[in-house]
Amino acid sequence: MVKVDTDVVEEVTDAPIKIIYYCKDCKRIVDASSRKGKKNYSFSCKLCKGKEVAYGTEKSIISYYRIRPAQLEEWRASSSKS
Repeated sequence: MVKVDTDVVEEVTDAPIKIIYYCKDCKRIVDASSRKGKKNYSFSCKLCKGKEVAYGTEKSIISYYRIRPAQLEEWRASSSKS
């Protein structure tokens, strides 16, 4: 199950922006809600226990890490089940 943080940002569209987490070790979009420490923005992957987790908007993570459409659809299907 993948949890998605939703932040509402005041923009022209007033649309919510989804913040997602991407594990660089296992190369998956993951639920990385476990933060290491209270003041830092370091996250750990719950699947592989890796420490290399990037976070950002859905659009920026997909374009920067070149996530395939099939992988994105798999993620969306698994997050909609829960």
